[in-house]
Amino acid sequence: MQNSMQRSRARENQNVAATRWIANATVALLPVLACFLGGTTQKWEEGLVIMLLALCLLVRPPRFSLGPLTNLVLLILFILGAVAFLPARWFFQPEWRAAFINDFGIELPSTFSPQPWITLSYLVSFAAGLSWLYVVSTQDLELREVRFQLRLFTSGIALLAATCIVFYAAHTTLPFWGNGGNFGPFPNRNQTGNLFGLTAIMIPACGQDDLRKGRKRWILWIVALVLIVATIILDSSRSGIVILVAGSVFWLGAFAFQQRSPSRLALGVSFLLLLLTALLLFSGQRFERFHLRDLSSVGISTDFRWRISHDTFRLIRDSPWCGIGFGNFESIFAIFRDASLSNQRAMHPESDWLWLWAELGWPAVVLILIGIALFFSRVFPLREGTNQLYRLAALIAALLFAIHGIVDVSGHRVGTAFAAIFLLGLSLHRPLSLKMSQWMSILFRFVGLILLVLGLSLVVAVCEEKLLPGSVGVSSAKQLSAVADRDLNFGETIALTTRALRWAPLDWQLYLARADAEVKLKQPTNAVDDFRRARFLEPISYEVPLAEGNAWLPYRPILTVTAWREALRRAGSLRPEVYASMLSDASLTVKQKNSRSSHCGPNAATPRRFPEPLRGVPTGFIMPGLASQNTRPAKVIFALPTS
Repeated sequence: MQNSMQRSRARENQNVAATRWIANATVALLPVLACFLGGTTQKWEEGLVIMLLALCLLVRPPRFSLGPLTNLVLLILFILGAVAFLPARWFFQPEWRAAFINDFGIELPSTFSPQPWITLSYLVSFAAGLSWLYVVSTQDLELREVRFQLRLFTSGIALLAATCIVFYAAHTTLPFWGNGGNFGPFPNRNQTGNLFGLTAIMIPACGQDDLRKGRKRWILWIVALVLIVATIILDSSRSGIVILVAGSVFWLGAFAFQQRSPSRLALGVSFLLLLLTALLLFSGQRFERFHLRDLSSVGISTDFRWRISHDTFRLIRDSPWCGIGFGNFESIFAIFRDASLSNQRAMHPESDWLWLWAELGWPAVVLILIGIALFFSRVFPLREGTNQLYRLAALIAALLFAIHGIVDVSGHRVGTAFAAIFLLGLSLHRPLSLKMSQWMSILFRFVGLILLVLGLSLVVAVCEEKLLPGSVGVSSAKQLSAVADRDLNFGETIALTTRALRWAPLDWQLYLARADAEVKLKQPTNAVDDFRRARFLEPISYEVPLAEGNAWLPYRPILTVTAWREALRRAGSLRPEVYASMLSDASLTVKQKNSRSSHCGPNAATPRRFPEPLRGVPTGFIMPGLASQNTRPAKVIFALPTS
């Protein structure tokens, strides 16, 4: 009987150990998966990660509370994101909102956010991030389990680095890596460099632990470090190199100071010098991106980040104290660009902190800083026997991530954000001095259920092109409307874009697509209004008025002249190429018109040149300065008098 009870207890212990191992592995590998999935920059990838997080919340919800103050900070942050759904009349009405409604007739909802469905999409991601922070920070782990999670995470990212090198050597990439054929899983190399730079800080801690305990695994960590350094060099990211060097200096300095050993200090300095030598030898022209040869080129007045920051502050000053709402920066910032004008649309302000300030207001920035201070205080003491070197490396990585957010947007990418949150959560001192709370388990199970439904909805909506309200539905509507347009089903195009505009009333692409369909259905009044909205919401790209001119060409050629004149004004140095494309489009339209006329019986012989409304229009009206050039092609194409 006693032996049977012992065997039963042993099996139970084994089951518990296996369950904990699976839970620890899941937590450690979730951020690795998020990074492997192209940084989770596409909605189906984000939906998959949210589903896995939701399952963690349902199966093993947080059982501890981070304390009243930390909970209050996190709750207020979430409330600030939800303020966007309150009535707009409760807040200061900015001039840009009045312009949208009064000057351009854009139908905005009554909520504070001009695009509440888009805001909701981002709020779900924000809630998932806060939940992930709570999960990793309240894990009741033994010290060896902390080491296991950190080593597994670091190994996973090192394996990802090896995968990147293999694909780079083979000149290929994975279909869901939106890197445009460049290096790494992220669309932007700064996020790739950020991820591998943070991982490089963790490797010395892992290797030192194995070396101290006499294990041979330290050799594998050397190999992992070589892979990580190689990826940072191939990535050509300044941020990755800076994080790698700064993190190594801080960790090695703290390690040498703690050991108080001249030999260990010499070893740390030697390692750092070896690292710098490798970077200098193998990075080659990569260091030219630091502008070390021309220090005058990095002046504050000429740097794009400073110019875009200047325009972002203009937007902030003209917005309420609580920002403009999640997901609205790109659409609204376009009309505020002045110092940062360029031929590319600005998706973000090149800074996590400015982006947060613009969308959630200054209170969110203050609360984030308070939250960082609260978590920082929970790291100490860094005493011997508390995984102090592991936790110190994780803390340095998390702090450098926050600092890097001043000049990059890695905090707005699920992959890098989840990785940094994971490191911050495991840097906390354990065993935890937190109180258990049954309410926390109930709350996060409820949150997990909601996230599971929403994550599954994202995956299904993207895969099946469902018109799910929000950013996913807008993307699906654009794809379906493009198909309808190719099939000459212009009524369907108008219906799809009109529906999507209820969710994203500031999306210039939707107005442009709808206007094009309205022209073909002979609805000129509506088309003029929609083209005008598209040009206002995208005031930089020459493609918008160029497409407008192409749409009007077979129907209202005089409106083509006005649109193309605006396109040439925007084109800048590309004016010759754009003008050539206009001539080509006009010539093609003339040929098509003549071809149709030749099949119209006796009337085909009527000498009526197309397009009639452009007779006598001076070429200089289309583009100033063209009158001094050879304008015969233009006169032929536009049916202008040749005399």
